[in-house]
Amino acid sequence: MSMKKTLAASLAAAIISTAAVSGAYAAAPVNVLQVKPASYVVNGSDVTIRSIVADGVTLVSVRDLAAALLANLELTQDGTVKAAANGHSIALKASSNRAFVDGSVKMLSHAVVNVKHANYIEPASFVEALGGTYTKDASGAVSVDTVQLLEGIDQAKWIGAGQLLVSSLTDQGRADNVVNAVSGEHAELFAAADASDLAVAPGGTKAAYTDSNGNVYVLVLGTNKMKKISEDTSVKNELQWSADGSTLYFLQGDRGSVIAKMNPVDGKIAAVLDDKVDYKANLTVSEGGKKFVYTVSKSGKVTADSSKDVSLDDVAIDMTGTEPQLYAFDSSAAGAKPVQLTSGAEDKLYVGAAADASQAFYIKPGDENTNSVLISVQANAQESTLFSEQDVLQAVYSSGKLYVLASGATDTNDIYEIDPANGSKQKLFTVSDSVTDLVVSANSQLALVQDGKLYVDHNGKWKAVTR
Repeated sequence: MSMKKTLAASLAAAIISTAAVSGAYAAAPVNVLQVKPASYVVNGSDVTIRSIVADGVTLVSVRDLAAALLANLELTQDGTVKAAANGHSIALKASSNRAFVDGSVKMLSHAVVNVKHANYIEPASFVEALGGTYTKDASGAVSVDTVQLLEGIDQAKWIGAGQLLVSSLTDQGRADNVVNAVSGEHAELFAAADASDLAVAPGGTKAAYTDSNGNVYVLVLGTNKMKKISEDTSVKNELQWSADGSTLYFLQGDRGSVIAKMNPVDGKIAAVLDDKVDYKANLTVSEGGKKFVYTVSKSGKVTADSSKDVSLDDVAIDMTGTEPQLYAFDSSAAGAKPVQLTSGAEDKLYVGAAADASQAFYIKPGDENTNSVLISVQANAQESTLFSEQDVLQAVYSSGKLYVLASGATDTNDIYEIDPANGSKQKLFTVSDSVTDLVVSANSQLALVQDGKLYVDHNGKWKAVTR
């Protein structure tokens, strides 16, 4: 049953049961206070809760809030109301500002008020007593969370509608958790000491990874069933799926010299491009699986006595010409060779490429006097600047749009959406300058990392889904 249905069922049950127990509530209810509906977001779901304002303080229905929190509610013969959830409990009485939280006395900021045989309590105290968090933003919107959020994040990526794969480094290796983008609920998917990052197929149904021996495995998400599909021991970097999930592409060899593909059914490997050029990286495969964009970096040259150990201080290495360059390759063309798209001596931070590989994008880093700028390059090597007004910190390409994190005014960063087809741009958000990463889904849902926590955009508001 979905969270919304569960909450609705709980609220309905609570309302039906009101008549049966109303006589046992404390006598002399207050009837002059007006009861109004209040909208809360509880674990990501919208809930309506009855509320009153007493002495200028907003109080909410104990019964409604308990139902929304899926708490067990009990009424004793002496009129004490007991609620329990998440291993915590609270006991309270009408007209008293003293409650018992996990057996210890806690003074409430306002006494419990009984209106028409329903008890009303200050909501933050009730929520926090049951192990939840209560947040009220500047606009007055209230959110309540009882889910124990995942702690720590090193990497995050969307793996389907409403789900993120969050990776954390531990003493035992890396742990991958699937996190609900609405509630923050999470479940461990995979943990290993010697596995590559999970390459998740479009649709989020399966993932592939390699171990330190080069073996390739496929993990079925949802069932967590795992199958070894290849025992080939060559190095395989940057695993990624074709758009239809039928093929795995990767860079093969300890120097990333070969663009290769694998049939995940039988594990057979075939070379797509073996041009003897080393140090390929940032492989991007077109939607059709025939065109490829990637970078190539050359190694430095030793300019001192070649007989000396390169670790010695007096050995010089000439790094001229080692800057990464972008290349494109069309495997569908007979006798095709890679086409060099860039040649500039500046460094280049690769961003991505269009679905048809007709256009690629990179960031040209600035210095203390100039901004880092976002550049597009066409298949004919023609370049154009897409964004230079502010210092570009990060850019992500997704579903035909570019999303840019750029430095803003004092203590802020700005998030922009750019259409590379016409260069139009739109500012989406201004965020703290402690935001370090953007995470964009295939349907352009945004998440970001700030101070080590993962936040997801919900209708223009950022909700933490890790802690």
